[in-house]
Amino acid sequence: MFPLEFLAAVVAFLARDTGAAAALGLFTTSWLALGAVDIVAPQDQTSPALDCYLGAFACALVPLIIVAFLGKRLLGIALTVSAARAALAAAAEFGAPQAVQLASGWVALALFALALYAGTAFLVGDVRQRTTLPVFRRASARKALEGDLSVQSARLPHEAGVRNQL
Repeated sequence: MFPLEFLAAVVAFLARDTGAAAALGLFTTSWLALGAVDIVAPQDQTSPALDCYLGAFACALVPLIIVAFLGKRLLGIALTVSAARAALAAAAEFGAPQAVQLASGWVALALFALALYAGTAFLVGDVRQRTTLPVFRRASARKALEGDLSVQSARLPHEAGVRNQL
């Protein structure tokens, strides 16, 4: 999963979608870190390092969640569920009761269902060239899809890398 997510993060950076790029970059490193821990750590023990990592990961998602809800609410919902999953997994690693680990699994299942819906909604919207299933865009995210090209390119002359000097 790490290589695909890394590629997606690079594409998002090249597309100048900083929110998606930051989120994908965080998830890329999480896949890499969790994979490394899974390889080297004993499976029958909890890990304080993994506990700290998952807690920090959940906290790092909070600013992205806030910004996502300003324009891309479906992404904000997915990030919120991801942060809840990471926080529950961190609590389970810290030694919380078995019910917390079970709750973490249920939240992971909900996240899977949400990701399946979001992927389908974006794919159907791409194929039909219009939003078909609700993705809850607002503000500039909605204008970028529903407005004409001038709406999308209005800020382009002011973007970094477009001007002669920064």
